[in-house]
Amino acid sequence: MLRAVSDLLYKIENLSYRYTDSDPENVIHEISLDIRRGECLVILGPSGCGKSTLLSILAGLTPPSEGEVRFEGEAVREGDSRIGLVFQDASLLPWRTVSGNIEIGLEIRGLRKRERKIRVAHLLRWIGLEAYEKKHPRELSGGMAQRVGLARALANDPDIVLMDEPFSALDYQTRRRLQTDLLRIKSEGDKTIVFVTHDISEAIRIANRILLFSHKPVSIVSEFVIDRDGDDSSVLERNSALAVKIYEAFNRVENDVPQLKLDL
Repeated sequence: MLRAVSDLLYKIENLSYRYTDSDPENVIHEISLDIRRGECLVILGPSGCGKSTLLSILAGLTPPSEGEVRFEGEAVREGDSRIGLVFQDASLLPWRTVSGNIEIGLEIRGLRKRERKIRVAHLLRWIGLEAYEKKHPRELSGGMAQRVGLARALANDPDIVLMDEPFSALDYQTRRRLQTDLLRIKSEGDKTIVFVTHDISEAIRIANRILLFSHKPVSIVSEFVIDRDGDDSSVLERNSALAVKIYEAFNRVENDVPQLKLDL
């Protein structure tokens, strides 16, 4: 008998983090949240508030100081192929080609060369870079490099992709194209996304749900559910009233206004 697949991917309970045991304050303070299969959860907050630290914990790279982080019912662990990670910098290996960078994880897993080539060819078509498979990172634009970084994260067919401000260094038009690509990949590949940003418009464009974080010690200030019932190109227009509330809440966080728990 097949076991039913739960829609709950992550269960985070009372998560706190300090850089060292001797630190008097937490960087992250008693966060609890669930991450559901198939959603795009955007973590929005001011620069330097600890968003990247949380992603590192979710990826199993950094152990929490207190609390639990469970992935599909088990304690999260480093190197879990079900979890993909995309950084702000694509961090491609300069001596490897585009194809060579994408297939690194597949090599580590020991897949045969033929299987790797089939998988990489599929991903190159998906990100629209079939003609660049033999190029090196120095021959790519910033947007192309980030597409390769995303393809590398998708190569192991993870259940979830954690993305740490991956488009922040790109120009506006390139960011818009990659946001559209991300929504397509999420839909076609049935992926769950956790996306860190401090750009409110970007958050609304791609999110099903937005969590607004405070300054350190990080806690969840507010949660917003985005109306995605319609064409993705009009999501900002459909959520214009909610966008105003998000901007107001974000500005209060930025300015450290007291009583941040908002009744929205």
